[in-house]
Amino acid sequence: MKKYKGLLAVLALAAGSALQAQTNELVIQAGKPGAEIQPTMYGLFFEDINYAADGGLYAELVKNRSFEFPQHFMGWKTFGKVSLKDDGPFERNPHYVRLAYAGHPHKQTGLDNEGFFGIGIKKGAEYRFSVWARVAEGETPAKIRVELADTKSMNEQQAFVAADVTVDSKEWKKYQVILKPEVTNPKAILRIFLASRQTVDLEHISLFPVDTWQGHENGLRKDLVQALADIKPGVFRFPGGCIVEGTDIASRYDWKKSVGMVENRPLNENRWQYTFPHRFFPDYYQSYGLGFYEFFQLSEEIGAEPLPVLSCGLACQFQNPNMDAHVPLCDLESYIQDALDLIEFANGAVDTPWGKIRADMGHPAPFNLKLIGIGNEQWGKEYPEHLVPFVKAIRKKYPDIKIVGSSGPDSEGEQFDYLWPEMKSLKADLVDEHFYRPEAWFLSQGARYDNYDRKGPKVFAGEYACHGKGKKWNHFHASLLEAAFMTGLERNADVPAGDIGVGGREVGYMYGMYKKLAQENTGTFTGKGREFGGSLIRPEATGYGNVYFLLEMLNTRGIDIKGKTVCVSGSGNVAQYTVEKVIELGGKVVTMSDSDGYIYDPDGIDREKLDFIMELKNLYRGRIREYAEKYGCKYVAGARPWSEKA
Repeated sequence: MKKYKGLLAVLALAAGSALQAQTNELVIQAGKPGAEIQPTMYGLFFEDINYAADGGLYAELVKNRSFEFPQHFMGWKTFGKVSLKDDGPFERNPHYVRLAYAGHPHKQTGLDNEGFFGIGIKKGAEYRFSVWARVAEGETPAKIRVELADTKSMNEQQAFVAADVTVDSKEWKKYQVILKPEVTNPKAILRIFLASRQTVDLEHISLFPVDTWQGHENGLRKDLVQALADIKPGVFRFPGGCIVEGTDIASRYDWKKSVGMVENRPLNENRWQYTFPHRFFPDYYQSYGLGFYEFFQLSEEIGAEPLPVLSCGLACQFQNPNMDAHVPLCDLESYIQDALDLIEFANGAVDTPWGKIRADMGHPAPFNLKLIGIGNEQWGKEYPEHLVPFVKAIRKKYPDIKIVGSSGPDSEGEQFDYLWPEMKSLKADLVDEHFYRPEAWFLSQGARYDNYDRKGPKVFAGEYACHGKGKKWNHFHASLLEAAFMTGLERNADVPAGDIGVGGREVGYMYGMYKKLAQENTGTFTGKGREFGGSLIRPEATGYGNVYFLLEMLNTRGIDIKGKTVCVSGSGNVAQYTVEKVIELGGKVVTMSDSDGYIYDPDGIDREKLDFIMELKNLYRGRIREYAEKYGCKYVAGARPWSEKA
């Protein structure tokens, strides 16, 4: 957590000419430090626009790798005897190609892939070519030749690296080979020749750099993710944006189609292909290779809180003014279930349906999701009407999850003024505000949050950009104005959302705000840390007192706690220090819990195990089920520990 304190200074800016000089003063009041800057103050927003996913962050180099684009050979050039089939091994991606002998030893069969604006290749780097293939006819193995080539080269050979792959089975199998070029080429192509007379079928043709972020095989570009990680984001919002809504309901981002075996994730239309005819990209689709599992994994690896955004059943309202384009309220059940299932996918135990899918993908531990957005830039009375059943269902099943609502697409005006009271009425935890505004707006908004209601929902500034007149791209002046606007965010850091979860730091912050508002240093906040003026025993007081009260009760019956089995409910500050004191006095604690369920450890929670729980809960904000996974004890979901014997 950073705390920005001013230094007493006077900045004199001299500007003038031989005739006149002007002096400006900037006075920083060191005696009035501002609000605490929480770790979640700044973060990242990702949307698949301008080839941000396929062709961008997602490291796949082959376009249309499963031939599922509506124009099945878009991105490919075929030569010789190439035919398209649609009974492949992957149900949701059934298309594949068949390569047959060209009929003459001097003729060739094969295909080229252009990649995304060319295939960028670096000298000395390794690239993993993979393909699902089978021998189509007969028993003789088939062979393909894989090349990276420069079709504009004046050298004797276009290919600058090549390898052969032998296909030796009539059953579908995955084959792969590593290519290591000795040249750099930003505009290469991938070329595949049929190198035998035997007919062969090819599906899911893929090329990845071996050196992806964290070495993941279905990975992300290492250089781009490193740049994101270096920002040290506190929160990561994904997958959009307007692609969450879709131009129509059918083209919305469907998270369930984006998880599981990557070869079987279906193609989705990308609304940014055609939204602006003046920026038209007919070959822009979503492979879902970068799906929700990869988004959660990325959030974890760059140290950011994940914030997934889901459809509320409203398609893009800019593109659909009529209500018949949207999901009726009576048909929202499956969309609400999508939200509940997503939380289970992120946080559920490995024996839950969606938790098992996460575990099978390689991540048995939960992702510790705390936030979820429902809807994007929605507006009108239809948005609160659609949001209400989501809020009820999530609050009932997952009361700890914080819900992010929306104030619409505008930073002020009729819809903004209508939606904020609606979000308060629904008790949304945060309200997403978006600002795509001109330079003058950013100059005028430095005090925007000075008078916001401190008792209402927090602000989540999910999207903002300064658009210079006639130049909407990034440039210094726009960045400077955005930074000036952000000083107002920091000055009002108690309005934008802070830490998710409450502990000693948060209580200390609350006490600081109390002093600031009351202009006095009286009263006590239980749990106030020593760094905020709390007493030495303040964090332990309630937990220890819990045990001392128990001791007095036992003493009336002449019973000693030493050697006794104790059940504790909870795993927060009070429960932790209750357990600590019981251990100190010789008792054996066998249970602890959180809102998801409880653990039962018949061997008892010793000092080492308690340290793990304190680190899990206080530092990583984890779930108690992770204790059971680590120490191999019983975990009971959705229950309290009072049925256990003590």
